[in-house]
Amino acid sequence: LITQLKQEMNSLSKNMENEKATLIRDRLKSIQYIRANSIENIGNIDVITKVEKNDICCVEVTVYRNGQNFGSQTYFPSNLEDISSFIFQFYYSKATPELILTNQKIEDYKLLETALFTLRKTRSKIIFPKNKIQRKLSTLAEQNCLFSLNEKINLLIKTESIFESIQELFGLESIPQRIEVYDNSHIMGQSAVGVMIVATKEGF
Repeated sequence: LITQLKQEMNSLSKNMENEKATLIRDRLKSIQYIRANSIENIGNIDVITKVEKNDICCVEVTVYRNGQNFGSQTYFPSNLEDISSFIFQFYYSKATPELILTNQKIEDYKLLETALFTLRKTRSKIIFPKNKIQRKLSTLAEQNCLFSLNEKINLLIKTESIFESIQELFGLESIPQRIEVYDNSHIMGQSAVGVMIVATKEGF
């Protein structure tokens, strides 16, 4: 079922049917959420996954507390060479869990553990998937991360096409890099509000 849904989602994404693709993505995540929740005895752990494609980096953080999946957050950092810097910045204002599982091998992980302890005053162990449960958690996270990355790439392709159409429509010498839209509104001269909308190749 999961393989079939993935193929259908990728096909819809390529055809720019993003709304339908999003519905399938949400269904896939629900299935994987159920699968992830069936994993017992994992305690408090954050799974930090990094995936790269077409020179775009995606990092997803999945949170487990007392063995329960509390969802995930997706980031698209630029110029990220080392996952260590992301991990330190991520926990700069957040509590650290007992375990941090990452799909990236960190040579100086002991140094990073010490830095996090100095910062948060709690001990966290940084690990690379070794046993069956850890590999299962990492695999699920990588799949979700790749879904998010493919959606991002498809959005960039679609936006690039729109910007090319704008260039052609207005006879511009080059493809616009930034579009700003302004609007001022009021209610009979009162409660004035000004709004600026910005569109770039990254989206709105």
